[in-house]
Amino acid sequence: MRVKCEDISVIDMSFTKKTDREPGKHDIPVSMEPEYAMSSEPNDKAARLMIKFEVGEMENEELPFYFSLKLAGIFSWDILTDKEAEKEVMEEGTELLFSFARTFLYEMMGKAGLKQIILPIEHFGKYDMFSDAS
Repeated sequence: MRVKCEDISVIDMSFTKKTDREPGKHDIPVSMEPEYAMSSEPNDKAARLMIKFEVGEMENEELPFYFSLKLAGIFSWDILTDKEAEKEVMEEGTELLFSFARTFLYEMMGKAGLKQIILPIEHFGKYDMFSDAS
């Protein structure tokens, strides 16, 4: 990793148990929304990556739970261009924050008395998902 993670913070988290049905009996949707922002300081080689993870759907009463987690990571670098750093943060930072989200979900399900599920490990950016369209 050519960028360094300086800090990770939980911005918001909610877990709602909606039914006693076991999670394994449903197709539970998982979504993720990343938001990248460079530091506003001109010579500061740093950026924030904020990601909102959602597992389940709040309005769908058939699903056993709804989980929402917003994480923010602060990343810095020394020798990369801003464009190279953005690509690296989006790929490696997303993977790092996702690993935290997986752990939070597992722990919250256990505390709610639900059978715990483990989201699969994802390798973001390995499939050109952040490639430049030009």
